[in-house]
Amino acid sequence: MSINQSSLNIREMVEGYFLSFPENTELSLAIIDNGDVSYFGYKKNGEILQVDNRMSSFGIGSITKVLSATVLADLVINDGLDIKSPITKYYDFQLIRNIDDCLENLANHTSGFKSRDTDFEANVNTLREYYSSYDEGKLIDSLKTLSLYDDEVYGKYLYSNFGMGLLGYTLSKACGVPFEELLQNRVFDKYNMTNTSTDRDELNNTIVNGLDKDGIETQNWNMNSLVAAGSVYSCVEDLANYIVAHFDNSNTVLELLRKPTFTVDSDMKVGLGIHIVKGSKNSDVFWHNGGGSGYKSAMEFNIEAKSGVVVLSNVSFFNDNHWDIDRICTNIMNMLIDLNID
Repeated sequence: MSINQSSLNIREMVEGYFLSFPENTELSLAIIDNGDVSYFGYKKNGEILQVDNRMSSFGIGSITKVLSATVLADLVINDGLDIKSPITKYYDFQLIRNIDDCLENLANHTSGFKSRDTDFEANVNTLREYYSSYDEGKLIDSLKTLSLYDDEVYGKYLYSNFGMGLLGYTLSKACGVPFEELLQNRVFDKYNMTNTSTDRDELNNTIVNGLDKDGIETQNWNMNSLVAAGSVYSCVEDLANYIVAHFDNSNTVLELLRKPTFTVDSDMKVGLGIHIVKGSKNSDVFWHNGGGSGYKSAMEFNIEAKSGVVVLSNVSFFNDNHWDIDRICTNIMNMLIDLNID
């Protein structure tokens, strides 16, 4: 029996984790089992209710980085953009000194740029203000002065929201259009992601409200000039469409995205914007998660099994049990691998 035919097992797994989440928590799941897609939706309202939320939109946080890197891969394959070209060639201003960063460094977190100049564990309201006020002027100032740059970590893996935000800014300058337009034309339109946008207002009718750590409705982060790092809202149907596109071995754009560009350690490599980790049967799993003040998400897929999982939720990244969203995703992914790989 395939995992998609056993919805009872999925519900039992989800219910076990739901106990730790506040009232009004909502989960939306897409499960791709050897190319076949099934959807599951649940909401906690006194009891665990089954809902149809396959087209409901959630903030996907840093899963945005995978889509942003897809823009880069598309420009490389279809427009001949040099992924090794120095980022400074695209700016009309000078940096305080020369750096060696290229587009690939920004996409695989080896740029030497820190994620931010404030503690990640700061108060949620402080972080909300930090990101919402981080306009293009602040991005340019940070870049010009290299205030977030550390020579000692250049060429090493250091996960960076600023680095990925800078990738979006740089690609926008290279192409002469807003990065949101590049996402729409190079990713959303190409992969039938009709309910996906960086503009929350466009999706108002389908948005699931984010919750804070105590289950009270809250505003999610506005990433402002760092849009490429985490500003996308999407639904599981759209993200399932994107994953299924990876199973087409003629898609050279997505093949480039998955190609390892840096080895972090024996357990993880990095492609372009996506991490490559080991799943069941020592298989390669392509993974990213995301979080914000009102949402937590996770996405994994395996090419050989033609299988994947998307879990979107309105669980806050600041909820003590937010890692349970990742556990749901990984547990199901390993089940799919066991079912579909001999």
